[in-house]
Amino acid sequence: TCSPSPSMRGVSPLRGSGVNGSNRREVYLETQNFSRMAGEKREFQALSKLNDSLTRKLRSTEEQYEACKADLRQTRASLEKMERENIDLSRRLDDNALERQRLQQKAKDSSELAEKLESKLKVVINQRGHSVMEKEAKAAETMRRLKEDNERLAEGLERLKEDKAKLLSELRCMNELITLKEEDFGLTLSGSPERNRVSVLLLVTTLRDDRDRLLKERQELELEAQEAREAREQVEAEGRRLRDVVSDLKVNNNILREEIAKERGAKETLVSEKRVMLQYIEEEMQSVEEMKQKLAAHEAENKKLMQEAKMSRQERSSTDRKVRTMDEEWRSECKESKDRIKELVAEKQELEETLAEQYQRAEHAERQVRWSEEKVEQLRKEVDHLHGDLDQLTERNSNLSSELVELQE
Repeated sequence: TCSPSPSMRGVSPLRGSGVNGSNRREVYLETQNFSRMAGEKREFQALSKLNDSLTRKLRSTEEQYEACKADLRQTRASLEKMERENIDLSRRLDDNALERQRLQQKAKDSSELAEKLESKLKVVINQRGHSVMEKEAKAAETMRRLKEDNERLAEGLERLKEDKAKLLSELRCMNELITLKEEDFGLTLSGSPERNRVSVLLLVTTLRDDRDRLLKERQELELEAQEAREAREQVEAEGRRLRDVVSDLKVNNNILREEIAKERGAKETLVSEKRVMLQYIEEEMQSVEEMKQKLAAHEAENKKLMQEAKMSRQERSSTDRKVRTMDEEWRSECKESKDRIKELVAEKQELEETLAEQYQRAEHAERQVRWSEEKVEQLRKEVDHLHGDLDQLTERNSNLSSELVELQE
């Protein structure tokens, strides 16, 4: 109900002094109508104000809704971009896994090759050790035999000199005897024929005995010369065998050097591959860190969108569900990426340990090869000494041969 106007508040509607009842009734009704109209006008103004405020709120809500829709479109674009980046990251992770498998296989092959080379080197060193010991024993035996032959040849030379002196003295004696015989023969020619015949027979018999003895001594000297030639041939054969041994040692040394060069090349290849792998892993970790930063930025944007989307209930619920779904997906993907990074770091440590073991094996192989080279150098020096002794023996044998030829002449 509308209250009376302020100008009529102190006047009773039924009691007026100068106005009759009907006029008072009309005035009252008009006053009531006027009051109702004034109230309706106030209500209309209030409703207009309320309508304006509601219109402004609706416009603001529509603007916020459009802004929210634009943010959602931007979020969808960002999500699509992040999905593409995630696909790219997954592809890179797959490529990284394939590369890791390839590097592991290559490291395994390198390890197997290093083990094969190490076992082969051990076998070669063991065989070479036994062969070196046998060759040292044979060389020592050859030296001892050469020294004995040298002593025996020296004794034979002394004996030949003594025999030569004896033969010369015997020849002088025989010449003197022949001269005496001839003198006796000449003197006895004037004697009886029987006595002359006996003297000639005695002289012939003596000469035949001397000739037989000289022939026998000559045969003995020829046998000794033959033995000396055989000994010289044996010494020359032993020298040739030692030269063959030295050539074999040189060939084995060249083979070992080639194996060392191959091992060094394999080690350098492993080092370069390790560097490439470490650089690749660092790049992957850097890209993952950048992805984490992007994810953190997107999470901040999502939180901001969630706070701004609270103005609209329907959009807020759908946006919340989408954001939760996206957040859960990205959190799971981030967790998978972190697990993947941990696996890559563990695999990197395993590769570093494998490479360290291979370095140790390669260093051990290099130490063994250096020991083998020192042993070969020592054997080469010993063979050079043997060659010197062999040359001296050859020279002495040639001297003995020349002296023997002189004796035969």
